[in-house]
Amino acid sequence: MDDDKAIVQVENLKKWFPVKAGFFTSIFGKKRIFVKAVDGISFEIYRRETFALVGESGCGKTTTGRLILRLLKPTDGKIFFDGTDITSVPEKELKKGFRKKTSMIFQDPYASVNPRFTVYEVVSEPLTIHNIGTFAERVELVAKLLEEVKLTPVEDFLWRFPHQLSGGQRQRVCIARALVLNPEFIVADEPVSMLDLSIRAEILQLLRELQRKHGLTYLYITHDLSTARYFCDRIAVMYLGKIVELGSSDGIVENPLHPYTRALIAAVPEPDPSNRLKLKEVPIKGEVPSPVNLPSGCRFRNRCVKYDEAPESIRRLCRTKEPPPVEVEDGHQVACWLYAKYYERA
Repeated sequence: MDDDKAIVQVENLKKWFPVKAGFFTSIFGKKRIFVKAVDGISFEIYRRETFALVGESGCGKTTTGRLILRLLKPTDGKIFFDGTDITSVPEKELKKGFRKKTSMIFQDPYASVNPRFTVYEVVSEPLTIHNIGTFAERVELVAKLLEEVKLTPVEDFLWRFPHQLSGGQRQRVCIARALVLNPEFIVADEPVSMLDLSIRAEILQLLRELQRKHGLTYLYITHDLSTARYFCDRIAVMYLGKIVELGSSDGIVENPLHPYTRALIAAVPEPDPSNRLKLKEVPIKGEVPSPVNLPSGCRFRNRCVKYDEAPESIRRLCRTKEPPPVEVEDGHQVACWLYAKYYERA
């Protein structure tokens, strides 16, 4: 990290999606039901840092990214960007400054571009929306960006359509589009998950080079802990709308504290058993609970292999109270009642 100042601060952020009411619910006035996609999370992202949100599908990581960019309106909580509270700022005000400073790289390079647009039109669309530059200036800027993302010779790509490009080339076009307004902060939502294995390292290396050149800050969303460790400075592990562990990339992978994090690491394929960090295979019991009907207390306890081994005093806490995050090591937080002694000190 080159700067100790946080560019993004999230405080108790929540996003609850209402479930469509059925006939009897509306007739008899039953309590409304919500999907708690993001349910009270807090963290900071520092300038020029790459911060990862890791978790299985449905844990709320993509929703978190969209909330931070105000593509979704939060149910509760606060979002600060560069020290300014943007939680309730009207869209017209966001467009004046915030929209130019932030951008997003979407997961699917096939669905995130308009098939009727040429590469020039895809990349220059943000310039058109914000009414920036003449046609000649836009062509010059787009050509420069295509060169930066290694789509050369530029004249061979500038007027092509998306169907004439490979998946890796499309994602490079999407990266160029994300850079066209010279943003400070980019949400990269699983930017390599739909690419061939041979292309993933190239795209991640490209993102790293662009970060150094432009002083970018990334929120990297992924389900893959191996790429998160390679690419990110810090990792936050999410489960059912909550952050269960947060720390440095090496700290999370080499010394995982939460049983869920241990299970994620155990699931990473490793051909050499001696490199498995001496962790035994940690299975997860049962299925993921419904985000509509979450278990009481710790929402991971029904799948936790450590729950049955824990003393009754710990199991009682797991059943009745949701564990808040506590710092176990310097900069390494975990939300788990197995670390009850640290809660007592706090």
